[in-house]
Amino acid sequence: MTLTIYDETGRMLYSQEGEFAKGYNAFTLNRAEVNTAGVLYYKVATATDSGSMKMVEMK
Repeated sequence: MTLTIYDETGRMLYSQEGEFAKGYNAFTLNRAEVNTAGVLYYKVATATDSGSMKMVEMK
């Protein structure tokens, strides 16, 4: 599974991969790793599916 975070222009800001078992899983993200504020988009992708959403990061 891969988590990727993009800014409004589509520039990739952060990416993290992980191996997870079936069930509830979570990525832990430190605010300093992204180091930006405003509207951001994140995408979670597996080998067969993906989904993306918008989030707002405030400083």
